[in-house]
Amino acid sequence: ADTRIRILSQKNRGVSAARNTAVENARGNYIAFVDSDDWVEPTYIEKMLSACLANHTSMSACNHWIHTSTRCIQRFRGVPSGVLTARTACENILYDAPPDVSPWGKLYDEKLLRKIWYPVGKCYEDTFCIAELVLNAGRIAYVDEPLYWYSIQPDSISRGSFRVDKLDFMEAVSHMTDVMCQSFPDMR
Repeated sequence: ADTRIRILSQKNRGVSAARNTAVENARGNYIAFVDSDDWVEPTYIEKMLSACLANHTSMSACNHWIHTSTRCIQRFRGVPSGVLTARTACENILYDAPPDVSPWGKLYDEKLLRKIWYPVGKCYEDTFCIAELVLNAGRIAYVDEPLYWYSIQPDSISRGSFRVDKLDFMEAVSHMTDVMCQSFPDMR
């Protein structure tokens, strides 16, 4: 058995609770999330960690593939690898450029994730937390190579039929933009 691997079990309280439990129990210096229906390239961690170390950042993000049952497309085009300031990253998020709001496709220094907890009981936990993560990181290393494979499922929380908790998205976007505008008032 590989002693580096531990399996944690808990009652299903949603993805935020699962992410928080993973962070609480992590023993390494870096944390990456890979959702259950997604996969990563074999060099994913190596390249994301190299980007953090080479650029002295506590967070890195990569381009990714969007995979459905009928097609596969690269998410971002024309954004070179490099370092994004917190302001540039925030602007990019607002204009649908990298890094996006997803918690996957990123590598975090464990100290960064221990400062920000995902809101249990809320959908769109990624949108709730991305501004604080970016601002606390200060700078993000971006790797243009698509190292993460995001699999779109038609019945996922964000794509399935309407549910009242989908209204969390409006609260999450409002929170995210408020946090960004507190740091960069001219962005309003």
